[in-house]
Amino acid sequence: MKIRQGFVSNSSSTSFLLACLSQDRCSNKLLKKIPLWKLVEYGENSNCVEETEMKFHGEFLDLLEKVQDLGLYKSSIKKLREFGFEEKNMYEEWEYYYFSVNNHDEILRTQISIFEEEGDLFIIDFQEE
Repeated sequence: MKIRQGFVSNSSSTSFLLACLSQDRCSNKLLKKIPLWKLVEYGENSNCVEETEMKFHGEFLDLLEKVQDLGLYKSSIKKLREFGFEEKNMYEEWEYYYFSVNNHDEILRTQISIFEEEGDLFIIDFQEE
């Protein structure tokens, strides 16, 4: 029997709320060269990938101010606050992202998993859409 791990869904996209170490602090060689927002931007501009869209990229406190405009779920906001209000996670070390990824964008979804395993990225929450 084959068991699938990771992101498995019948939905068309997944919205990610995550924190990524700032580029100068990342250990992953790809993230040291190309910031995460550029990888998401590549997915937005790809002809074969629809529904990949950057909704927010910035600092923790700026994200907190925009949670209503972004339409974040209450559970996501709670998880964001729990992660972000830990003193070490609030400021310069982390950049915060909220974006949707088409479920057919295997390259970006795989990179997100790799970055998380290596400790350069923390998925605060994700929602299947």
